[in-house]
Amino acid sequence: MDWTGKKILLTGATGGFGSRLARQLSVRGATLLLADLKVSPGFLEEIKSVSNGEVYSENCDLSTEAGCKKLVRTAIKKLGDLDMVIHNAGIARKGSFQNVPLEETERVLAINLLAPIRITHGLHDRINSNGMIVHISSVAGVLAPAGLASYVVSKWGIRSLGDVLDQELAGRNIRVLNIHPFFTKTAILDSPGYGEDRSSSIPSWLVDDPDKVVAGMVRAMEKRKRRYLPGLMARLSYFGSRWMPDVIHFLSRRQVARGKHPIAT
Repeated sequence: MDWTGKKILLTGATGGFGSRLARQLSVRGATLLLADLKVSPGFLEEIKSVSNGEVYSENCDLSTEAGCKKLVRTAIKKLGDLDMVIHNAGIARKGSFQNVPLEETERVLAINLLAPIRITHGLHDRINSNGMIVHISSVAGVLAPAGLASYVVSKWGIRSLGDVLDQELAGRNIRVLNIHPFFTKTAILDSPGYGEDRSSSIPSWLVDDPDKVVAGMVRAMEKRKRRYLPGLMARLSYFGSRWMPDVIHFLSRRQVARGKHPIAT
């Protein structure tokens, strides 16, 4: 796949996955619109310094409808018709469902699920034939780990949206790719937790290298895959969810009942 001149909107552009995607795609010659709550001038200049294409940025709050509409307007103004939209922006809140404040639950859903819905709806007719929409989901979009209720709901939601759109956009040959990373060394592992602390540390051997994960993401985009599971643990999670979902649910339920679940803080 030749990335030269491909016009791409990337949300969550300054985060762990987003910053790496920005570098990888800009080096390949893509034209990028980098969106985040705040894209610093220093970060923008860093990406421009390695870019073989044009780079734009937009500061916007994707937890609001107004912020999503602002980004849609900017994307159309700066890029016109797009070749790819990468929905990467995402946050998490850890804790049992009732312990996480409702406003925080709603914020997770707004950024992780409503923002992709709003942005894709606004750009639906501006995505070129043979283009792509990419959803950065999670293994939480194939499993349902306790202690991450809002995150799980948002990731199952964006996975379902991707599956629906991949069918609906077949006539324009637009591929919708769902990516499901396992635990990766990014800031989302340090998301705020609520409720009694039950030690939410994750063993280092279970945490993937973000550079390797992002390199795999780019290859999956180049191959126009419908689903990508980076790493062994992500693949095991997916196949486990398909072939023995009741066993996984039973084991997790037993761990929570014993107060040992690593995520339910």
